[in-house]
Amino acid sequence: RQAAIAGVWQAQAAAPEMIDGAGSFVTETIRLAGGRILVKNGAEGVQVATIRDLGLGIAVKAADGADRAAQVAIAALLLRFAEPEGALREHLEQAAEPPVKTFAGETVGVMRPSEDFLARGAGA
Repeated sequence: RQAAIAGVWQAQAAAPEMIDGAGSFVTETIRLAGGRILVKNGAEGVQVATIRDLGLGIAVKAADGADRAAQVAIAALLLRFAEPEGALREHLEQAAEPPVKTFAGETVGVMRPSEDFLARGAGA
């Protein structure tokens, strides 16, 4: 069983674009983490992540079913628990506070996790 798990992990880390396509949050997080972190989005606002060296799994479900909030939550939790550095940290910081834009491309706000969410995540 452990060999099978390791094989699946290695395959996902080696070809993250096969999970969610080139350039996506999921693909770039896996690529930048160098095999330490895996992320997977699911249906109806579900996202999961694992941090291999911590033996930690994280799952979130956005009540409205949208991926935007789930991605913000996963990025914020990975920043808190994975202690990323360099390009991975920068990527997660941007994903944790993405701009909200109009159809014309004008930035009109920013999404970010609430202080309450961050405080609860710290106690997890």
